[in-house]
Amino acid sequence: MPNTSSIVCISEILRLVCECADPPTLASMARSSRIVHEAAVQVLWRNLPDLFPLIRCFPDDAWTLIEDFLERILHIERPLVPREWTSFLKHSALVRVLGYGPIGSPRWYRSFVSRYGLISPSKDLWDKLCACCPTPLIFPNLRALRWKPLGLPYIRLAPFLISVGHYLQEIDAQDDYARFEDTADTHVAVHHTIIDRFPHLRRFSFRQLSSPEPQVWLSIQESIADLVRSLTSLVSFTWSGTPLSESVLVVLARSETLSSLTLRLPDDHEQPHDTTLSTVKQPFQYLRHLNSCGTMQAHYVFSNTVHLPTVHKAYVQLSENFLPLTMSFMVFSASLRQQFCPRTLTVLKIDYGTPPHATSDQEVEATILRSDDLRPLLEFTCLESFTLISLGTLSLDDAFILEMVAAWPALRTLTLNCFNCRSFTHIIWRGMTLPSLRILTSFASRCANLQKLSLCLNASCWSSHEDFLRDVEQGGAYGELQGRPSQCPLTTFCANYSPINSPESVATFLSYIFPKLVRVNAYCSPWKEPTYSVWQAVDTHFAPRRTQ
Repeated sequence: MPNTSSIVCISEILRLVCECADPPTLASMARSSRIVHEAAVQVLWRNLPDLFPLIRCFPDDAWTLIEDFLERILHIERPLVPREWTSFLKHSALVRVLGYGPIGSPRWYRSFVSRYGLISPSKDLWDKLCACCPTPLIFPNLRALRWKPLGLPYIRLAPFLISVGHYLQEIDAQDDYARFEDTADTHVAVHHTIIDRFPHLRRFSFRQLSSPEPQVWLSIQESIADLVRSLTSLVSFTWSGTPLSESVLVVLARSETLSSLTLRLPDDHEQPHDTTLSTVKQPFQYLRHLNSCGTMQAHYVFSNTVHLPTVHKAYVQLSENFLPLTMSFMVFSASLRQQFCPRTLTVLKIDYGTPPHATSDQEVEATILRSDDLRPLLEFTCLESFTLISLGTLSLDDAFILEMVAAWPALRTLTLNCFNCRSFTHIIWRGMTLPSLRILTSFASRCANLQKLSLCLNASCWSSHEDFLRDVEQGGAYGELQGRPSQCPLTTFCANYSPINSPESVATFLSYIFPKLVRVNAYCSPWKEPTYSVWQAVDTHFAPRRTQ
């Protein structure tokens, strides 16, 4: 029988065991044996959600939590002497990722929050730490920093970065409370600190809610351009909230390393594109992911100025706030077809979630998206995922759905969400159409990889289960799948606001064409929509499958 201690000493196996353990288990392992202590501690302290675990390394009388409404404020109570920093600095040197909390709020994290509550540092906490720290580098081995979860003011970001080693590769400086109140000094200081200390930074992200004064914004734009120009290893850049100027877009377009870009496009009435960006040879030549926000007109101008044949994933967020709309959705769709390559684009998401409030019949008609509006997008024949989110109304017919299935055979996810709860009160008198429930057989027979489907359709084709059985006997219920089993791997179906009469019939129909279906959802308000309870009844038919 092999010696157990010799097996445990194999570093590779021990490291894999620690990688699979959660923090409570790692803490127990670190206290159980000297053999596993070092490996467990390294993994335990590698990723911290905030500064509180490090503050607890100080003596109990050096810090305190003060109750303040729904949260607790963390304070440093007295100056710290050098010998009290030993444990803090030992563990801070192990931190590689700071501010990225656990995904999905696992049980151990919920237990931690329930015990200590929501903890926020006092505004002067970082100043007090820096005033008595015996070394200038507090996080010498930090690789990734997310600022917002730390709870510190944005004005403290530049001093914080000075205490970080030169290995930092990712900065997420997104802060909903960042403001352009007085001058651009705070933002310029952050950018210059990054340029001086982290020339090999690979990812940078920032977001703010307020809009600066023109003169202040001009200084910040110049600083952003210097930042992007200096970071020769930058692969991901995010700046959302305020439109970037033409000069910054030109610098980004000339980057030879940028593969992911998130930005807000300049509005046509505020900062129209000039010819500078169009003169860049092969702009964004290595870009793979694009996330853009702006009006349809801004996207139209950008699409006609810059062609992006290398983009694989595109997320377009439209912000139309006024009626009449700047252009038709069909023209906008055609501009996307011109900008992206049909043989390259695999993921396309369009968020039309903020249409203007329509009051007259003519304005309501302008916000309806019909089949012809989406038809230019069918040329993206390699799409694996398509998402259209609209607070307006979708009016699609069976013929267009058949075209979609034929054009996108590689689909894995299709989401056509309409969140207008008043849509179906206008279906008849506005001449709107919905795809029939039977059209789902086309997805089941032709989309061999489809796993998730969200579509608003007319599921009221059978008034009773007897009508459904009669339709099955006549061979008209299952269409292309009549008499043969389905191999479609679909597991989740969302019906949105689909009207429905017979839940038993719909459940039987869905279980036949989607043999692996385990979940049926509906975006109906339980207190307003009577169809919610009906779709809930459909979902109960698939509950046994979820336990298998």
